[in-house]
Amino acid sequence: MVEPAYRRRGLGRALLGSCQAWFDSRGVDVVFVSALDERAASFYLREGFRSCTGPWLYRSR
Repeated sequence: MVEPAYRRRGLGRALLGSCQAWFDSRGVDVVFVSALDERAASFYLREGFRSCTGPWLYRSR
């Protein structure tokens, strides 16, 4: 989670991109995240994740 004062600067997208690159380099095919907050869920959906069950979202290669 990015501190509110630092939001809207691309930090979350950069962090997620680094995580995704790390997962890709290790052959991870599917990543699940839990987003209870609607703002967080919207962020992940914009970044290519898909809704799953309950608060869970996933992204596959």
